[in-house]
Amino acid sequence: MSLFPKPLSVCFLVNSGSEANDLALRLARNFTQKQDVVILDHAYHGNLSSLIDISPYKHDGAGGEGEARLRS
Repeated sequence: MSLFPKPLSVCFLVNSGSEANDLALRLARNFTQKQDVVILDHAYHGNLSSLIDISPYKHDGAGGEGEARLRS
């Protein structure tokens, strides 16, 4: 008996929340073939470069460099 539909038959095990968020971002971009993301302001997304680029608290505050430009 299957608990999930066939497209949800893979489980990714990662070491941290940052890795989980980075993997989710990569999977979503691969699936949609788009680079844009919607994020929550003031949310913590992780400490990897790919996540810092989408985290407004890292670039909107004092000393920040303004809106992040996402890498493809």
